[in-house]
Amino acid sequence: MNSWFVNKIISLFKMCRFAFLSKKKFAEEQPLRAELFSVEQFRAHAKYLALKHQVSYVKGRDKLLLRLKDNEEVLSGANELLNESGKGKIRISPAGEWLLDNYHLIEEQIQLARKFLPKSYIRELPHLLTGPLEGYPRVYEIAMELVSHCDGLLDVRTLTEFIESYQTINHLKLGELWAIPIMLRLALIENLRRVSSRLIVSQKERDKADYWANRILAVSEKDSNGVLLEIAAMDKERLALSGFFVAEFMRRLHGQSPSLNFPFVWLEKKLEGQGETLGRVIRSVSQKHAADQVSIANTIGSLRLLNITNWHDFVEGLSVVEKILRQDPTDDYGKMAFVTRDQYRHLVEKLSLRSKLTESEFAVQAIAMAQAAKERHGCNCAAAHVGYYFFDKGLELLCRHLKLRLPFISIYKLRN
Repeated sequence: MNSWFVNKIISLFKMCRFAFLSKKKFAEEQPLRAELFSVEQFRAHAKYLALKHQVSYVKGRDKLLLRLKDNEEVLSGANELLNESGKGKIRISPAGEWLLDNYHLIEEQIQLARKFLPKSYIRELPHLLTGPLEGYPRVYEIAMELVSHCDGLLDVRTLTEFIESYQTINHLKLGELWAIPIMLRLALIENLRRVSSRLIVSQKERDKADYWANRILAVSEKDSNGVLLEIAAMDKERLALSGFFVAEFMRRLHGQSPSLNFPFVWLEKKLEGQGETLGRVIRSVSQKHAADQVSIANTIGSLRLLNITNWHDFVEGLSVVEKILRQDPTDDYGKMAFVTRDQYRHLVEKLSLRSKLTESEFAVQAIAMAQAAKERHGCNCAAAHVGYYFFDKGLELLCRHLKLRLPFISIYKLRN
């Protein structure tokens, strides 16, 4: 198959895809943009969420990956539509330019989210029993709230303060702490999807305005009566005069020729029937464009921040289990490498999943047994180190003490 034929097929596919996107209906969604909070307000809001959240620890359903796939389709559609409009020399909003310039980063973040979010992991996370995000992991709502109240502009200090405040009411599981960067990534992608839905609607309206403006400009050069006929044709089409359409239509025709006063008069009368004025509509569109540009710039910047943040330190600093294990009577735990400490924390997590005890309760019991051994035999005794109850004979003692019946094979799996 020669390259000319292949290129023709690809070109035809793109044209069909663009035609499909142009006709497909995309609902305009509201970005994650709530009241901007100070650090103190974030602390108070975290406590409010912790008190409000009702969660189930039974394995939940996988909703996040389905939403991620849907978000990817909307973002891809926006990218293609904006690209085609740009090729057609149709003006694109500043927010649209941001999306086009950073689309490679967005694609990369979607793939990272999919890579680090296997279905089995999602199902293990405690999920919400009530509210708009019922069935989603509670840590996902935490991420959505953070993104909403900072207009997509995340910083590690605020994030840390928020989680610390939340945990004064309810402790998050270790798996939830590790899920925070993934959930923030998903919430930021969700925000981009919502802004993109507005960009799609806006761009389609701009394209429509550009089409009618071109028709009017073409006839205005020859015959002013032709302008009236084009206006009559527009009126017959019963066009929905959205703010995006009006603003672009006005921009294209403004200052061209005296014969183009007719479209302005027609527009003013149409808007008057809707209880609007040209001035108010154009101001509203300008404000939307400016707000969307800020939101998308903030969100792109936050996606970059996620890539450079040290999440090992973040998780360890906020882990309740970590704070408990550092009470090791021999002080050996705190001197270990991060990887070793992480093995201890994950073993506590596994034990918790196999019982009705929380992760912190397991850690407290291990420390208590180590402390008792120290008091009986001194700090040089192996049993005085908390690790004895995780990676030595002490694990069986700990399980018996907690009345956990774990066969040998289960203990072996836990250690490995």
